[in-house]
Amino acid sequence: MASKVAGVLIVCAVLVATFGPGEADDLLSAYRNCFTECHKTCEGEGNGNTFCEMKCDTDCMAQETAAKLNMKQP
Repeated sequence: MASKVAGVLIVCAVLVATFGPGEADDLLSAYRNCFTECHKTCEGEGNGNTFCEMKCDTDCMAQETAAKLNMKQP
C-alpha cells in the first residue's frame, strides 16, 4: 500500500511539473472521478478491494493516457 501511495505522489509531481497546476488539476480530477466510479461498480459486482484497485487504476490510467494523446480507447 505504501508503494502505491508513493507511486501516486510521484505521478502527481510529474503531472504538475509537466502540465502546470491548472491542467494537472483537471487530469487528477478526471482520474479521481473515473477511479471512484469504477471502484464502486467493481465492488458492487462482488469483487474484492485489491482486485478493484488494480483494475480501476489500470483502466483509469489508460483513459488518462489516451486523453493526453488525443486517442480513442477501444
